Amino acid sequence: MDYLIKGASFIVFVATIPEIIYWVTDTLLMVSLILVIFAFCFFLNKKGHTNIAANLIVLTVSFLVFVQCIQTGLSSLVFCFYMPLLIGIPFIIDNRNIVLILFHMFLPITLCSYLLFVNQPATEATRQLAEGFTNTNGKINFLCALSQCGFFAWFIIRDHSISQKLILISKSKIENKNAELLKTNSEMDHLVYSISHDLRAPIASALGLIEISKLETDQEKLRYYEILKEACLRRLDNFIYDILNYLKNNRLGVEISPLSIKDEIYNSIEMNSIYNENVKVVVECEYDGEIYTDKNRLRMILNNIISNAFRYAKPNILDKTIHIRVKNNYPSIEVSITDNGVGINKEYMEKIFDMFFKTDEKTKGSGLGLYITKEAISKIKGSITVWSEKGVGSIFTIVIPDLKDSKEFPLAADSPLD
Repeated sequence: MDYLIKGASFIVFVATIPEIIYWVTDTLLMVSLILVIFAFCFFLNKKGHTNIAANLIVLTVSFLVFVQCIQTGLSSLVFCFYMPLLIGIPFIIDNRNIVLILFHMFLPITLCSYLLFVNQPATEATRQLAEGFTNTNGKINFLCALSQCGFFAWFIIRDHSISQKLILISKSKIENKNAELLKTNSEMDHLVYSISHDLRAPIASALGLIEISKLETDQEKLRYYEILKEACLRRLDNFIYDILNYLKNNRLGVEISPLSIKDEIYNSIEMNSIYNENVKVVVECEYDGEIYTDKNRLRMILNNIISNAFRYAKPNILDKTIHIRVKNNYPSIEVSITDNGVGINKEYMEKIFDMFFKTDEKTKGSGLGLYITKEAISKIKGSITVWSEKGVGSIFTIVIPDLKDSKEFPLAADSPLD
């Protein structure tokens, strides 16, 4: 609206140049009145009264053009300003009010028709119109009216272009939201099934072992049943832990803070070594500084992959090893985790990052670990690749970008920049 008022004021001023040169008092007073009303409308628009300002502008132009044309005659070609007014009305007036738009369009057409066909005899009107295209004032008014038509045409094209861009952006957002909803619905279906199966199964097993233990007197068997109950509870605990990690990764925003990748790796090794104390771990860290990333998600990623390397070590060999190497590929860090464990069958490689995927029912874990890992890496704009061969081992390679200068994610409150 501001552009329209400013543009119209400029055109009115240019059209008044001949009157200023020859100091035509009546016309200058009329123009001054128009500019004062335009300024008032500009003020109303700034205060949020856009509809009042729009209606006032249209009515002002309609009647003052009519009055000016009565005073100066058709030879001034002032009535030509009805052309840009008619073009602009649908964009100036609230387009939800069709009746008001039609009224404002009908009014200038009626006034212009009166000026051309009723106000004076046809011969006199024809003579004045012909004179208008030869005198300076008429030419300037006509060119200014055409310029204003061009201004509204540009405004229409710009408005259409912006509308198209907004439509495309909205469409893209809707499609992304729909894709997210479909993914969430699918995940929820899997989650409900898994909770009903994987959450109840260890509980049912533990309850069954408790009932058997009540009838057993052999101490060796009772100790064996205790080990089995502990395994059931650990399985249940791991499943709940994975569900919590899934919810955290899915719901919480990314928060960037500085951390030592070396310290995080050693912490993860210490936390997971309980699964297999006979595994030798070698760490080669080429980068000993800090990296800015999401601390919680990085811990999820390292913990899931390193814990798998411990859990799926070959049971029948003595030389169980995990080799972790950190390379500095600024502005990112590459972490490769190599093990000589049981490996993964080739037919499962494309599915290992699927939600709740297990190679078989005897597989340890919930089937959520690698899915959460892939999702968490995606959240921090990283990547993960896998090489594995059954009976040989696996190599997981993670690329973690340094997000210190990222404008997309906020720094954690307790993480000041150096």
